[in-house]
Amino acid sequence: MPRYNEFESHLVQLFNASKNLSWRNKNYSEIFACKPATQGSGGECKTDIYVSLRNMGKEEDCIKITVKKADADFLVNKMTASDAEGLLGSNWSAILTESMKPIEQQFRTSKIIYISPKDDPKDMYFTLGWKLEITNKKRKLSSELKLSSNDIVNKVYRGTEQPERRKDALVDNVVIENSGIADYLLEGNSIDFSDTQSVLDKLIDLSSYTPPPVYLVFTANNYRVMANKADGKRTLAVAIEWSLSNGKLVPEFILESPLKYQGETHMMPSIKSALAQIGITTATMNTELLKELDIDSLQ
Repeated sequence: MPRYNEFESHLVQLFNASKNLSWRNKNYSEIFACKPATQGSGGECKTDIYVSLRNMGKEEDCIKITVKKADADFLVNKMTASDAEGLLGSNWSAILTESMKPIEQQFRTSKIIYISPKDDPKDMYFTLGWKLEITNKKRKLSSELKLSSNDIVNKVYRGTEQPERRKDALVDNVVIENSGIADYLLEGNSIDFSDTQSVLDKLIDLSSYTPPPVYLVFTANNYRVMANKADGKRTLAVAIEWSLSNGKLVPEFILESPLKYQGETHMMPSIKSALAQIGITTATMNTELLKELDIDSLQ
């Protein structure tokens, strides 16, 4: 059985404790619920809870639920190219690129060289690019996902663009066609649900759901000179390749290749090389030099 969070576990237990259940004007005497498992490794399907409704040992209907905790803003975090393709389909790169266009100037005018903290500098930071999350709340650096409401429901909530191994997930170790594609949304927390009827009463039918706006949210991935490390190997929605021209550091913003480059693996070497050419390395940098450094002269 795959691992799942406390809320999902609570819901599974409620259904499995049921002796009978009425659904779509029909009664069922045997209820089995579980979290479907992806065929093979890597990622989860959109159905968080699969409820099998049975009579005389035979499944006659099912309820496929995607669960969202009331305090959860993120729909997708730590996004990779594989995640994007599984969520948005084969045209994922074009969708992301088009969605980022309205805030292109915000990337280009962001502060990408700075000393931290300002009052007592301990390190020098250079932005290598921005990581991507998908959320239902607008943030400081974010852009609305350019999809129709119908596409948002199908791709983001139901999971119709998932790879086959997630669409046709494992339910109690048996592959069931489309078991990984959710039909209903449930929002809340464990405390909100004490029995199966309270769950059924709050199910949102995704076939008639009008979703709120969905946003691409970007957070910086920085190279820290004195620490000699970047903020992990996360892939970048927008990458920055640094070079040196006439003694000045020059950033090239890569906006047309989302989720292709990693900060630490691909972008960090370019800033380290450019800095070394003007005598700034981990070995030469110290706290006193940080205090005296004229950031504006580097830009």
